[in-house]
Amino acid sequence: MVHSIKYKLPVVESVLDWTHGFYRYIREIYIPEFKIAFNEAGYVFTTNEDRYRDLELPNNKIVKCEILETIELEDEDIDVLRKYLNARENIKKIIEKYFGKMDK
Repeated sequence: MVHSIKYKLPVVESVLDWTHGFYRYIREIYIPEFKIAFNEAGYVFTTNEDRYRDLELPNNKIVKCEILETIELEDEDIDVLRKYLNARENIKKIIEKYFGKMDK
């Protein structure tokens, strides 16, 4: 079992949304030991604790990032997430090998 934190995280879809103060919440689980996060939208990625700071919008508006709970993830679930990230990195290398460096 691996200690993890479930957040309610404010996110913006675009710079235009940010400038107008529009945001939405998404639930996300962060695994500090591996610096891996995954969320209810189906994204899996590496990140760090900085992602979970409050969101600062124009006009000094602060939107809080909330900890919903601390949870223990099963080791086999962590293995699947890590294998997914490794596979994604290997696929990126293959694409770059045949097409050159990918634009972000």
